[in-house]
Amino acid sequence: TLSFPLIIDIDMFAEGVVSYGANKIFLSETEVSMEYPFGIMAVEKNDEFFFSGTIGFMLPLTRINSEWEAVSITGQYLFNGLGYSVPSLFENQEGIGSLKALGDISPYDLMQRGMHYAACFVSWNEILDSDFSTSVFWIANLTDGSWQISPAITWDIIDYARATLTVPIFYGDTVDEYTSQGRSAGIKFDVSLGSGSV
Repeated sequence: TLSFPLIIDIDMFAEGVVSYGANKIFLSETEVSMEYPFGIMAVEKNDEFFFSGTIGFMLPLTRINSEWEAVSITGQYLFNGLGYSVPSLFENQEGIGSLKALGDISPYDLMQRGMHYAACFVSWNEILDSDFSTSVFWIANLTDGSWQISPAITWDIIDYARATLTVPIFYGDTVDEYTSQGRSAGIKFDVSLGSGSV
C-alpha cells in the first residue's frame, strides 16, 4: 500500500495484492459433451498466482481555488486479477444457470467478474453555504462495458437529521455485470436520524 502527494496537491494512492490460489470457483469453456452439454465447466485454481492492484487520486478543489471549498473529486482504477478478460463467456446463460443449479458455482463466484474497473466520486458539500449537498458516484466494469451512476442530493434538515434522494441508473447489456436484470433507473429516498436511517 502506498500513498503520496503529486502535482497541485493531488493525493495519490496505490495498492497491490499477490495471492497463491483463489477463494472462488471459475468458469471455463470446454467442448460440448454428455458431461458438459452447454460447453462450460467450473474449475478451481488453487495452484496459480494472482495479482490485483489499484491506483487512484483524491483532489479537494479548495486546494486550487478557495471559492470551491467543500468540492472534492476521487477517482480509482482497479485491475482485478481474479476477473475474466473475455466477457463473452457470460453469454452462455443456460450453462451458467445449470452450474448454479448443480451447486458447482455460487452467485459469489460470479461477482466482480471483470478484469478492469474504474470509479469516480464527485461531491459538493454545503452548496453555497446552504443545508444542501450533492454528489455523483460512477462505477464501471470496463471489461464488459456496463456501469452504474448514482447522482444524489442531501438536505441537512436539522442537527442529526438528513434526507437523501438518489437516482441510480444502470447501463449495459443483459449479460453484463451491472445489468444482469436489464437496463434500469430508479429513485431511492433515505431519511437518517442520529446514527440510524429509515
